[in-house]
Amino acid sequence: MQHTRLSQQREAARQQWRNLRRLSVAAEPLFGRTTENTRPFSPLDFQTPHQRLLHWLPSAQGGEMALKTSWEGVPSLFVRLAESEMSVSRFSLRREGAELLMTLQLERLANEG
Repeated sequence: MQHTRLSQQREAARQQWRNLRRLSVAAEPLFGRTTENTRPFSPLDFQTPHQRLLHWLPSAQGGEMALKTSWEGVPSLFVRLAESEMSVSRFSLRREGAELLMTLQLERLANEG
């Protein structure tokens, strides 16, 4: 019963993201915004001074990305994902020595809807 309810909540959240994406695209002409800030997703973009890509496992909907990062690298990671229209459906964050191991399940927003 609880598993079914959780699945329904997840699907409702996904539908809300789809609707929000449609609304933002529809509102672009009204507010003078464009999708110029959108950048294609590439896991190689996450090789930065604060991040090191460990693996990328692509799937039809997105994929799983694991990287070592610092606390300083976490905010820019989410900004970069948003710029490339990738949604984080779940993630884990674990300390490993002086670094953090971050594993993310990603979904493409642009393919929804």
